[in-house]
Amino acid sequence: KRRIRELKPRKTYPCNACGKVFINLEKLKIHTYTHTGERPFKCSSDGCDKAFVSKYKLLRHMTTHSPHKTHKCAYCEKMFHRKDHLKNHLQTHDPNKEAFKCEECGKEYNTKLGFRRHMALHSAAAGDLTCRVCSAMYESTEALLEHLKVHSGKPAGGMKEKKHKCDHCDRRFYTRKDVRRHLVVHTGRKDFLCQFCAQRFGRKDHLTRHTKKSHCAEFLKIKESP
Repeated sequence: KRRIRELKPRKTYPCNACGKVFINLEKLKIHTYTHTGERPFKCSSDGCDKAFVSKYKLLRHMTTHSPHKTHKCAYCEKMFHRKDHLKNHLQTHDPNKEAFKCEECGKEYNTKLGFRRHMALHSAAAGDLTCRVCSAMYESTEALLEHLKVHSGKPAGGMKEKKHKCDHCDRRFYTRKDVRRHLVVHTGRKDFLCQFCAQRFGRKDHLTRHTKKSHCAEFLKIKESP
């Protein structure tokens, strides 16, 4: 008889800061850079100071310095360095594309993510300090606008100086409270326990995001109860 081999559970690697789980150490390492702000892979081209969290993203970026554009639009013959840039451009030619229009300023976007990034800026200006893209919460408008650069890839502008430095790494923050919140990356402490399951988190906003995503029904029931 053929022996049936038992499948061993795949080993996983959780992030100490937010609890997100990865299937290998390399993916976990790249993810931790989103918490520490590190970008170890730097562009070597003259005049370019861009840096990236992975070698793949660096190599993809390096194609933009090439004089040769190999990806051509079939509709308008515009050329692009990268295939994903061409793919994004093709949306402008799609007659059935869904347009997202901001009711506050009239600006239109081709993608839902781009629209959500834009609306997050309006919310921040109005005093809502929750990121509308990833649900993270911040202590000040300046900190939220700085965070939005992660999603938009553009400088937020008008930022105050980051005077408060972490004692364990080179990152700087606007307030001491932001420094304390960042410290869980180094300490691994998880003081915030989910009331619906046994999962723990290093930051309150990570717990809130988990509750809304994984326990939405229970969360709404408590919120609506008198």
